[in-house]
Amino acid sequence: DAPTAIDGSLSADGEAMTFDAELGSIRDFFEGRATPLTLSLGGNLVDVSFDGEIPASQDIEFAGDFSADIPSIRALAAFAGSPLPPGENLQRFAAQGRIEGTTSRLGLTARSIRFDEIRGSGNLAADLSGSRPRLTGRLDLDELNVNPYLPAPAEDAAPAAGGGIPPWSEEAIDFAGLGIADADLSLNVGRLQVRDIEVTDAALRAVVENRRLQAVLERISLYEGQGNVTIVANARTATPSFSLDASLAGLDALPFLDAAAGFDRLAGTGAMTLSLATSGNSQAAMMRNLGGNGEFNFADGAIVGINIAETIRNVSGFLDRAGGAQAAETSEDDSEQASVGERQETDFSSLGGTFAIANGRLTNNDLLMLSPLLRVEGQGWVDLPGQTLDYRLRPRAVASIEGQGGATDLQGIVVPIRFRGDFNNVGYGVDTEAVTRALLQGALSNAIGGDRNQSPEDAARDALRNALGLGNQDSEDTAGEEGQTDEEEVDPAEQLLRGLFNQRRDRSQSEETDDNSGDPN
Repeated sequence: DAPTAIDGSLSADGEAMTFDAELGSIRDFFEGRATPLTLSLGGNLVDVSFDGEIPASQDIEFAGDFSADIPSIRALAAFAGSPLPPGENLQRFAAQGRIEGTTSRLGLTARSIRFDEIRGSGNLAADLSGSRPRLTGRLDLDELNVNPYLPAPAEDAAPAAGGGIPPWSEEAIDFAGLGIADADLSLNVGRLQVRDIEVTDAALRAVVENRRLQAVLERISLYEGQGNVTIVANARTATPSFSLDASLAGLDALPFLDAAAGFDRLAGTGAMTLSLATSGNSQAAMMRNLGGNGEFNFADGAIVGINIAETIRNVSGFLDRAGGAQAAETSEDDSEQASVGERQETDFSSLGGTFAIANGRLTNNDLLMLSPLLRVEGQGWVDLPGQTLDYRLRPRAVASIEGQGGATDLQGIVVPIRFRGDFNNVGYGVDTEAVTRALLQGALSNAIGGDRNQSPEDAARDALRNALGLGNQDSEDTAGEEGQTDEEEVDPAEQLLRGLFNQRRDRSQSEETDDNSGDPN
């Protein structure tokens, strides 16, 4: 009938621990009456305590306050014979609260939880009666940084040359963890960080049922925007499948895209929807099987890194190089450096479009950007498995843009721009292929129905004017009085045409003169 106590110490695999326990009455315990109970276990690996009772019942039950402190989860796992992979995470765990349960059911309400640097509170219930444990609960955290717990980069993923985006990994991903238990868990986080993406006021519900995970971000606030995201990972079959549906509005595009994809060339307030699906056992396989579609709209923003209006103003410098049949790539000495660079940008009032993805290849054919000065159309593709892209922009001036050296009206002029290359080395410049194609079409048109008295140079000149949206103009109309050819008095397109059709001849004459001069230079 009197309290019964036991205390002592033990050693296992070199680890020493102390313990003590006190039961209010052996008679009360065996006869099913409520009985006070205290327990404690202490040592270098773990320090836990329980202060409560065994309620009146014919079954073995318990209820009371608890505290737990594990200085190193890794050390405890190694002691238990299940060492964890190397890493700096999974260190300390501590919790305080109330616990109750039976041999097949456990309920936990934690007033405070600490896991590494994560702190919060919550409740958890575990049902151990089925073939797999079933967990239900809620966790409230002030801040959660999941980066320390994400898989490390695969060993076979060679780094990209000079850094940047590495190739997709072919290493198999283990999804066995989805079969450990079924769960229905809710998570509320004041600040959530995943990779470089920061989310505030996040409400997440995750349901795991027979190796299938559905995670729903019911409410997120990120980069001034609001939205929701649903992710499904299904590992019930030999080849896992995945899907993602997202909707975001009011998004500050520049910091979001920079954090999500390392893309820092688009600023503005935007909205987007996304629906993706894929399957595969590796990162590379998922990219190869990726499909879906999406839509985006941004307002009152800018394309950072290029000034398209300035590009149009510098049309002579762009197409002079194209006329020399050189590659349309940017170099440090190119004349368009005034219109590209970190300090340059193209403002827009709206930018939108749709895209479709099939077998990892994203295609967009309806990009449209509007601004007071410009209308920009775009189309092209991005090959995600191969990490390459080829995209064309057709900017057209829709209002007067002051030209070089004067107030020349360039309204209607088109300078096609092409971006292509791999993700870590994207080249951009004038789309000489589009210009050449337009020239050939113009030349063919002139050959069929043009002025047969017109010289080949004049015919080509008119074709190029049409390709740029300037229309046919007599070259004499743009010359100054008495043959004046001052660069400041000549239309930029005229400079372009002179460079394309006269400079080569002048260069040939110059070379011939140099050959006869005897000058070795």
